[in-house]
Amino acid sequence: TGPDGRIYVAQVTGSQISALDLSTGVVETVSAKGGDIIAPDDVAFADDGTLYATEVMDGRVSARDSAGRTRVLRDDLPCANGITV
Repeated sequence: TGPDGRIYVAQVTGSQISALDLSTGVVETVSAKGGDIIAPDDVAFADDGTLYATEVMDGRVSARDSAGRTRVLRDDLPCANGITV
């Protein structure tokens, strides 16, 4: 669950991250296919709302701030899988 109460879904083969609002059923694409985060495997949130994602295919860990800016923290972690903050 994200800081906004939505459920976040990492879609490895879809290469995107979506957020599901349980009260409305609306699904929003947070990180689209072809975007900065590639093949996300897992996500976690920091207290400030920063989304952290592992990218299993590229061996990366990326951070996406609340303004939507993404930066790669590491790109040398083969099969990066699972993350907690």
